[in-house]
Amino acid sequence: MQKNTKSIIVAVISVVLVAALCLGAWALYDNFKPTPEAPSSSDTSSIGEEVGAKAVTIKVRNTVTGEEEKVFNYNTDQDYLVGVFTENNLASGTVGQYGLMIETVNGVTADSSQNQYWAIYVNGEYGMYGADTQPVNDGDTFELVLETF
Repeated sequence: MQKNTKSIIVAVISVVLVAALCLGAWALYDNFKPTPEAPSSSDTSSIGEEVGAKAVTIKVRNTVTGEEEKVFNYNTDQDYLVGVFTENNLASGTVGQYGLMIETVNGVTADSSQNQYWAIYVNGEYGMYGADTQPVNDGDTFELVLETF
């Protein structure tokens, strides 16, 4: 009888510990996963109207047509670049296996049949992250460049 009681107590404690670990891991994941923000009603032609803790610059270049570079300055509280896109209606795309695939920036859509894509540069360096995992820091300059491969 005493052996069964000890086994039951050990089993109950084990279940409680596993449940606590699972809840803790879920809470951590939920706090750190990138989440796109809902678009705001702000006008992208009004530069810097939104009040935010981080000042960022986004430059848009089209190497395919050679159009003049466009520069957008924003103040934001977004943690990831995708949030800046959505709150300012600057870029859009589809979410797939590897995250957000940028398809359209400032009204210009990359033509995949012509091997075009939107590249992300961060502070002058080719980006190592997608838009949905690229952190945004105060003073960052991002370039969205339409390129071919």
